[in-house]
Amino acid sequence: MIDFLLSVSLTACLFLIFKVFERKKVRLLGGIVVNYWVCVLSGMVLLPGISLPASADSLQSWLPFAFFLGFCFITTFYMMAYTTQKVGVSAASVASKLSLVIPVAFSLLFLSLEQRKQWDSWNIMGMLLVFVAIVLTSLRPRYTPQTFDLRGLGLLLAVFFMSGTIDTTLNYVNAYRLNEQTQPLFTVGVFATAGFLGLLVVLYKQLIQKEHIIGVREIIGGIALGIPNIFSLYFMLRALAFFKHDGAFMFPVFNILVILLSTMGSIFFFGEKLSAANRWGIFVSLLALTLLAHQELLSVFA
Repeated sequence: MIDFLLSVSLTACLFLIFKVFERKKVRLLGGIVVNYWVCVLSGMVLLPGISLPASADSLQSWLPFAFFLGFCFITTFYMMAYTTQKVGVSAASVASKLSLVIPVAFSLLFLSLEQRKQWDSWNIMGMLLVFVAIVLTSLRPRYTPQTFDLRGLGLLLAVFFMSGTIDTTLNYVNAYRLNEQTQPLFTVGVFATAGFLGLLVVLYKQLIQKEHIIGVREIIGGIALGIPNIFSLYFMLRALAFFKHDGAFMFPVFNILVILLSTMGSIFFFGEKLSAANRWGIFVSLLALTLLAHQELLSVFA
């Protein structure tokens, strides 16, 4: 359980660090690419048991997924940034967060887990309220869509499917291709792939397009982002193992707790004001969390 709570806390920290990026005018691309390489270096030093597997078969069982996820990480980042510019922050944020329906559906329909949580009508109601809470807490009145047409809808759907694909792939690989010994190296491999692809983009922009992408601010911001980032993914993998890879239960609870924690952090550290819709979203989040985990809560007091 401590791994789950650490992953939630570190993921919420990432959202708060991105707010600092905005205020300090850190270039997102430069900060993100530096962050990926900080993830690689800090992971090699700080994660336990980093070593090459004893056999090539062990490496081949998960290495293609690390490459695929690294590609998804950097691609989804660009897609999110572009969608935010063309459609709006709130819409892009909602599309990304609602994507949890993909790993939830995959876990329920395709992962044969004997230990899976048995859902009742209260759990299902809680799951439905998760989507309501995500929409309400993501609304920001100062952002309005700039162009919302079929192209904008296509961008939102792309963000939705790419974000969901990342969580679904993580759950599958962790359930069937990884173990406690290979999780650290897999985590580093994902970020190394994303960092290498991001570096190619940076070199293209700086050498061909003559754009200045990485400076002192981006290096400092990337370091601040990278260390919690590597551990947020590592602890998420460990948390999935703790929940017996039951993504149908873990991902909704995870997302709700991240939303609540990052919202509280925004209020405390940045003085962010909540609209009436946001307040209702927090209330619905707590209600959804209670319904999703009501069996576990009742067992504590039994």
